[in-house]
Amino acid sequence: MKIEFEKNEFWWGGIVHRGVEMPINANQHAVIDFGDINTPNQSTNLLLSSKGRYLYSQEPYTATFNNGTVEIDREITYRDGYANLRGAYLAAMRAYFPFENCLPDQHFFTMPQYNTWIELMYEQNQADIIKYAEQIIENDFPTGILMIDEGWAEDYGSYEFRKGAFPDAKGMVEELKQMGFRVMLWMTPYISPDSAAFREIEPLGYLIKDHTGETAIRRWWNGYSAVLDLTNQNTCNWFYHKLKGIMSTYGIDGFKFDGGDPNMYRDTDRIAVPMSSWEQMKKYGEVGLRFSFNEFRAGWGLGGKTLSYAAVG
Repeated sequence: MKIEFEKNEFWWGGIVHRGVEMPINANQHAVIDFGDINTPNQSTNLLLSSKGRYLYSQEPYTATFNNGTVEIDREITYRDGYANLRGAYLAAMRAYFPFENCLPDQHFFTMPQYNTWIELMYEQNQADIIKYAEQIIENDFPTGILMIDEGWAEDYGSYEFRKGAFPDAKGMVEELKQMGFRVMLWMTPYISPDSAAFREIEPLGYLIKDHTGETAIRRWWNGYSAVLDLTNQNTCNWFYHKLKGIMSTYGIDGFKFDGGDPNMYRDTDRIAVPMSSWEQMKKYGEVGLRFSFNEFRAGWGLGGKTLSYAAVG
């Protein structure tokens, strides 16, 4: 489909790291490929015009701006008549990602958020986490939400603290809460392929299979892992109960849901409910909707929901 620029019209596209290029006018050439955004920051398949028009699709598309036209590589939703940029955004929001009546937990707005990754990276351990919390208070920073990042668990798919690094994890969480912190844990939808969790759930069909029918083992920034098939309700139930078990055992308030990036999913995946790679990302986000304390680094299609996003949204 092809749309002509109106006189003195400007367009904005929903990719954060390309914001410096906006707005796009009739004399510019630009290509926005929502399926290959190559960014850890937020994006959405929405184009907005200063003349009250918008273009939107729930699936990625490519928009080419050239010589006063906007050319889209396939048919998507086009609407106009909303007077200005604000009117176009509000119309798209109401139609496709309306805000729910409730917000994320108020602590996300009233308290700072601290993350132990910045201090410790992969060397997460009880003594240094307590030391970090004490230093926050000693330096007159307010207490807030403390996220214990990657490295707390024995393995990907293990939902127990590393014994050597955390001799008394429950006591640690209790101490942090006595200081005034709320505590969250880092989490991913990945399972190490040589782990006890893999051996437990792979025969149950809880892991994504590739196009050949073999359990998919995919590379991410920490190596190679299997991926939970969250189109399978049984998988979702298993994952949810594991997370609730951590909360009950250790007093954890919620989770930083990392991973779930689009490159970990394929349109050709053999999964319980066939869907695109982008829709699979959405399933991961829907897990987080069940927890009042959540943060996502990556997500898709859940605008307006009570989710906290640190990056791709």
